[in-house]
Amino acid sequence: MTSGHDFIQSLSLESEPIWQITEQIRPDITHVVSNVFETFFAQGKLPPTIKQLIAMTISEKNSCNICSRLHTEALEKLGVPKETIDHCVTNPDDAQIPPAQRELLKFAVKTAKTAQEVTNEDLDHLRDQGITDEEILEVAMIASFTNFLNTWFDVKPLPT
Repeated sequence: MTSGHDFIQSLSLESEPIWQITEQIRPDITHVVSNVFETFFAQGKLPPTIKQLIAMTISEKNSCNICSRLHTEALEKLGVPKETIDHCVTNPDDAQIPPAQRELLKFAVKTAKTAQEVTNEDLDHLRDQGITDEEILEVAMIASFTNFLNTWFDVKPLPT
């Protein structure tokens, strides 16, 4: 297991201006975000590839170019083909990933965009795919954290 700092560094976040600014102004916040990031992306029940696919797809749909690029780079480092990455955004049903992961990806996007529209039927559909409640919760948390990161990275404050 890596530290939050090491995991963030492996995704090149430390070279992003917003990360550097936050670390200079509020290292306490940067430390907390780093730890949450590690918990969601380096630990947990789901494979790292589906976590990164979820974050990349949501970032792409939120038009967060920085996050989309960083998660795409992480996926490429994990050996995910570019065609698979592209299909996850444009048409997850055509993505060359296991069917249950396709359903998780679609659920994650729905959770990120319209969480209030998630129904018991959505959850039952995932369970029918063999997905556990722990995994469903992990997806919902990754989706919401990705929205948080997308918002934060899009602010792009400049030092005065």
